[in-house]
Parts: sequence; C-alpha cells; structure tokens
Amino acid sequence: MFLLSFTFWQTIKIIQNSIKMLKDIESKIRSWRYGSSTFLIFIFLYIIVAFIDFYPSLKEYLFELVKINFPFLYSFFNQFTLEKILIYIVAIYGLFKLYKNTNKKEGLRYKTFKELKEKYKGEKEKFLTLSFKNKKIINCSSINYLNEIKDLDINDNLKLKNIKFIKLDKEYKVPELIQLKMEEILIDRFNIRSKEDYNGLTLSLKKVSYQKDSKTLLFYFYKSSYYKYLVTNTIPNYEILPGVTIEDYLEASGNNKLNLLEDSLVENHLGISCLINLVDEFSNEYLVIPKRGNNTTVFKGELSPSVSGALNIHSSLNELNDITIEQFFLSEFKEEVECLFLANKINEVKNIFINKLKLIGFSRELKRLGKPELFFKVNIPMCYFKDINKRIISLKNTAENIIDNRENEKVFIIKTSDIKNFINSTNDDEAFLEIDNFNRYKISESLLVNLAYYFR
Repeated sequence: MFLLSFTFWQTIKIIQNSIKMLKDIESKIRSWRYGSSTFLIFIFLYIIVAFIDFYPSLKEYLFELVKINFPFLYSFFNQFTLEKILIYIVAIYGLFKLYKNTNKKEGLRYKTFKELKEKYKGEKEKFLTLSFKNKKIINCSSINYLNEIKDLDINDNLKLKNIKFIKLDKEYKVPELIQLKMEEILIDRFNIRSKEDYNGLTLSLKKVSYQKDSKTLLFYFYKSSYYKYLVTNTIPNYEILPGVTIEDYLEASGNNKLNLLEDSLVENHLGISCLINLVDEFSNEYLVIPKRGNNTTVFKGELSPSVSGALNIHSSLNELNDITIEQFFLSEFKEEVECLFLANKINEVKNIFINKLKLIGFSRELKRLGKPELFFKVNIPMCYFKDINKRIISLKNTAENIIDNRENEKVFIIKTSDIKNFINSTNDDEAFLEIDNFNRYKISESLLVNLAYYFR
C-alpha cells in the first residue's frame, strides 16, 4: 500500500526529480547520448517491477507462465527477484551501448564502400582503379580535385621544388553545431581525457592553384588543430542530431558529389604519401611497404605507403620558419624509414630522396569526407639499404628504433614486378596482399591509391 499513499502529482514530482538527478549523474560520467535513455528505461522498468510486486497474484501468474513455457528460464530466474533481473538487464544494456558508441574501430566510423559509391555516384567517372589478374579494384577516392588545377598535367614531372605551401593568416573554425558538442565527442568517441593526449597544430587546406608557365603548384592553408580534424573528417557516421550525421551536416551538397575544397566545411588537413622503390645493380626494383601498428588513428594494422603522414606545422617548419614540403618529407623520412638505411650514408640517401621525389597524383578520400591527399614516388639505389637480403624487417625492439615506432610494426620489401601477383580482393572490394607465408594483410586506402598511380 506504500505507492497508494502518494497522490498522483507527488508521484510525478518524484519521477521528475529522479530523472533530473540521473541526468546530472549522466553528465558527470559522460556516457554520451545513450546515458539518459538508459536511465529512463531503468526508471520505467523499475516502476513496472514495483507494480508487479504490489500484486502478488499477478507476480505468481507471470512466473507460472514462464515455468510452463520456458522451464529452463524459470529455473534460472527463480533464484533472483524481478528487481535484480531488470537491474542486470539495464546494466548490461548500458555497458553495451557505452562500448558500441565509444569504440574506436574504423569500421564503425564510416559507410561501407557500397554505400559510399551510392552516395557519391556523381564522382563515379573519377574513381581510381587498380588493375591486376584481369580484375579491377575501385578505390574509395576521387581524383576530382579542383577546377583551379585543371591545367595541371601530371606528366609535367613536378618535383618538390615545384610545390609551395602558403599559410594564410586565418584559422579554421569548426562549424557551430559540432563546436557545441566538441568536448563530448572528443572524450566519449576518442577517449581524450588529459593534456598528454596528442593535439598537434595542423594545416587545413582551403585552396589550390597551378601556375602553368612556372610549373608551380600552390597550396593555401588555414591554421588548425588535430582535434578539429578528428571531429570533422574521421567520424562521418556520428549523429550530431537525431537522424542527422556529421556527414549529412558537413557534406550536404545534394548532388551526389563531394563539395569543392574551397566550399568544404570539413577541416581537411593534407595527407602526403610516397612509395620508395629500391633499385639494385641489375635494375631489379623492390617496393618498401610498411605494416602499420594498432595504435594509429586510421588504417590500424594495414599496409601503407613507404612514407606517409598528415601535414602539420611542427613537422614542416624549416630553419627559416617557412612551411615547406621538403621539411615535411625530411621529418617523415627520419621518423619512419631512416633506420632502414646505412647510417654512414644517410645524408646521401636524404639528398636522393628529396631531390628525386616525383608527384604522381592526388585524390580526395570519400570515407573521410573528401580529405585531400598527395602521392609521390622515388627511386633509391639498393646499395644504401641496410639489410639488402632481408625481405621482412621487424621494427619492434630494435636497438635503433625509429621515433615513430608506434606507427609501423614491420616492413616488407616486395619485388615491384611481383606485387600484382600478391594482390587480391574480397567481394566488398577490400584489397589485401598475400605475403609472409601467405598471410593476408589489408591494403590501406592510401597505399591502394598510391599503387594505382604508380602503375598507371
């Protein structure tokens, strides 16, 4: 009779206060948007339990139904009260939701390739393909870059000296709706909780132009930060409003094409990749293909280009305080592959690397809402390579470990003429290499595009 002693309005008031209290708890533990619904379901179920307990005959009737129809459940549930059973159910539900919506797995962040092809079907004629064994793999990237560089001929053999970076006196601003939820997203989607979590200064690409007479490719950037990239480019499936994802909000062009770079609301820091081709004394060629570790933000455990990274201020600032692509490649070379070459010849290798790098293509990655990418290749004599006879080089626990040892686990040295024989694909167009005793390694999107340009 305890519940009957309250008036209707007193009961409503208690429920309202309970909801307020539980929402306060939710905001403190930051259980994302599913926290409040979990607590509300708990309140609703607990009221049902209280009602059933108030009528013992109803309780006995329900248990009898379970006993007759589901004896195995009855033998289990008979050991618990209804309150405990429902508390366990809600607790498990809440933990499952919390896990699902804070999971960092890349597969949960993006649309499938089939969905991307449908959404961006206006880009269809500009998708890159990699042909092998009478089969074609279509990349999740578009070569539709910008109208401003339509006069650029990729056969112009542009070197690093032909590429100039210009930092404008502006800063990229996260769109207001995302800015309001930025703290929540960073904590609950990326588990960023302290100042030790990386947030480097990046560069947001806003415009590209090409000066045909001087063969100069100009890139114009706003100052930005890594966190801004995380909340715009990397979680397109995140619902910023009920039924509205970040992709819907930022890429609502309505014409099945990517927004032009200068119109894009996404952070869009520039990715740069390069394939290193080792050439021995008999003119045999070998590609350097690293396997990424599992601590990276993107392409976890996948094969990647020889040298790759995202342009940021720290790694591209030279001694004159200018942002240059040469300094970017010097920094990335040191972090990722310098340990593979003879230490007493490293300056010669760097000179070859910087002076021989050749631009072979560019793209915009559909998964990350049109994130811009540049692709290069370079030939380096095999005689500079430290382990000429090795074809698999582990980067774990080595005395001369590279700075960026969290990024790459091992490196494969694969004969260039054989690499297409090792490529295969699944029905959903994911590509992989069968190497290292027929182990399968997934090919990252950046490596797939780099290979497509390399073999064009």
